[in-house]
Amino acid sequence: MTEQARESARSVRIFLLDDHEVVRRGVAALLCAEDDLEIVGEAGTAAEAEIDTAEYDERLATLR
Repeated sequence: MTEQARESARSVRIFLLDDHEVVRRGVAALLCAEDDLEIVGEAGTAAEAEIDTAEYDERLATLR
């Protein structure tokens, strides 16, 4: 297993969804401070998220 694969296996991959960009930025800033959390994408609407998440294998989505 490569180092990158090991790192990905340890990380919690997160896709952020909120209609307020400032909220998404704030949450992303807090989560990025943690070594084991990775923001893989974000969207402002459910329609955007549906399209965007097709390319990710995220483990957790934040919904508000």
